[in-house]
Amino acid sequence: MKKLYRAAAVLFVILGLSGCKTVEILVQKPEVSVNSVEITSISFHDITLDMEVLVYNPNPIGIDLESFDYGLLIEEASLLKGSAAEGLSLEAKGSSIITIPLTVDYEDLYQSVSSMMETDESAYRIDTGFNFLLPILGEQRIELSHEGKIPNVRMPRFSFESLYVKSLGLMGADLVILMNVENPNAFGIGLNEFRGVLEINKQKWAELSAGEAVYFPAGGNGELGFQFRLEFLSMGRTVRDLLSKDESLNYEFLGNILLDSSLDMMKEVSLPLNISGGVDLLHPDTTGGLHSSRKIEDSIEENLLNIFGMF
Repeated sequence: MKKLYRAAAVLFVILGLSGCKTVEILVQKPEVSVNSVEITSISFHDITLDMEVLVYNPNPIGIDLESFDYGLLIEEASLLKGSAAEGLSLEAKGSSIITIPLTVDYEDLYQSVSSMMETDESAYRIDTGFNFLLPILGEQRIELSHEGKIPNVRMPRFSFESLYVKSLGLMGADLVILMNVENPNAFGIGLNEFRGVLEINKQKWAELSAGEAVYFPAGGNGELGFQFRLEFLSMGRTVRDLLSKDESLNYEFLGNILLDSSLDMMKEVSLPLNISGGVDLLHPDTTGGLHSSRKIEDSIEENLLNIFGMF
């Protein structure tokens, strides 16, 4: 504040000496402009934008930026607001860069604007306001806005579709379970690792894993097949009775996945995977439907994890 008083005194002296110059000429408002707005990080959970604002002081004396505030709107819905009260002194004819980081949680975005779940990008607007303390003029506010678009990132969808009884004997059964993978994004995704525990009707049936990377193109679907064996001696007769019937079963899978993507900022992403639902039980004589026993049987290779063709 003492600096401001001294600057004001100097200006009054200049005014008295110059006579014809006005306050508006001697004291000018600072200039504020967008230097850049860049995506600095992106994941399946959130995205961060860094907005760099260039502030220039055209005056022959120093001035103070007392505070600034900002707000982020996506598709006209307010997602984020903030402010900073830290003071910033700008030297005479000097400039400075102010960086404003803005992080958007995708879950919050989709809850606020549900239609964004079905689109590949969202339009945003950043509104900012900068509060300066200038000699003679006092407090002055300058507002600045910037518009752009951000990509909408969504988790790939996993679900088990069919459980095929390949063979059923007195001592055990060989089974293949099909998992559907859907990539709803506008960029490709690679499934580098997949492993976890499969429970059927609340009983552990298998540990599933995929060691080979599988690629799912933008907007694409695909299937993975996992083959495993059940031993009735250790699991009980109840399991054999279940497999003898034509009934849907309840499943729960708890594990982890390692994803890659065609985006430079999304590489080697490790995520937990917990899915549950119902799965159709198919036998060798089951016919008809997308996941008929004939289609499955034709695609199975003995004792291997089978990766079915993309479609």
